[in-house]
Amino acid sequence: ADEATKHLSSLWFTSCGTESDNLAIQLALQSTPPPSSSNGRKHIVTSNVEHPAVALYLEHLETETKEIDVTYVPVDTEGRVVAKDVIAAIRPNTVLVTLMFANNESGALQPVKEVAQECRKRGILCH
Repeated sequence: ADEATKHLSSLWFTSCGTESDNLAIQLALQSTPPPSSSNGRKHIVTSNVEHPAVALYLEHLETETKEIDVTYVPVDTEGRVVAKDVIAAIRPNTVLVTLMFANNESGALQPVKEVAQECRKRGILCH
């Protein structure tokens, strides 16, 4: 029982997926130091078909609060991002790459494993 409960203090419950996505993004931003370049703005990479729960929040942070820069990687004709394009979009000030595993409208699967492996190598958070 002790092993099963020792990490409960780091377990957060939210009311919905949108709140969970927004919390993940906000915690990623808060947990990374400000970059020494890019006027102190952090950078996030995502796709141009990301779920609105993520896309709208990133748009808000980028345009309304001017806290971050976002690169929206376009998808191919199958609705997938190319992993090398996502990886190429990473900058020195990138703190997060966020991709949905499967598109909720088209069913297209994104190359999350390949992107996550590269993010891990570079010390970049992946959501």
